[in-house]
Amino acid sequence: MVNANRKAIAFACAAALSACQQQAPVEVSEVLNHSVCQKLRTGLTVVEEARLATIRGTQMLNDLPASQPADPAGPQDLLIAVSNGSQPTPGYAFKLEAASAEGNEIVLDYQWITPAADAVLAQMVTSPCSVVRIANAGRANAVSARLDGREIGRVSLNAEADAGS
Repeated sequence: MVNANRKAIAFACAAALSACQQQAPVEVSEVLNHSVCQKLRTGLTVVEEARLATIRGTQMLNDLPASQPADPAGPQDLLIAVSNGSQPTPGYAFKLEAASAEGNEIVLDYQWITPAADAVLAQMVTSPCSVVRIANAGRANAVSARLDGREIGRVSLNAEADAGS
């Protein structure tokens, strides 16, 4: 019985220690994945909610509820646009694979989808992008994105950290 209690206590301690070392999950939802995005530079861009429609080449019709001022001490959602520049044909796209917290940085991992080598496609310039909403991003210092394992951009969210470096 004593041996069983020791095992239970050891298991509880190990579980408590591992829980302290785990990163908090990152809640990310993709709000736009479009093949002809406008007014985005290659890499990452912080996007305001009101500008989301212009990325698609459309205009908002004032149907959004009035936003309430953000509580600077509370959690804040963040919109991030990821672009890989202009492409020569349709068929290119982003696929969000994972989102994780690495220290104080949120990392978005994407797969770059390309058209099949033998695909017959129109020769027209496209500009694929992905826009994600990161819930409770207010505590992060930066957001970065990797495309097939290669970093394609990083956005610093903390002006104080930038001033100190």
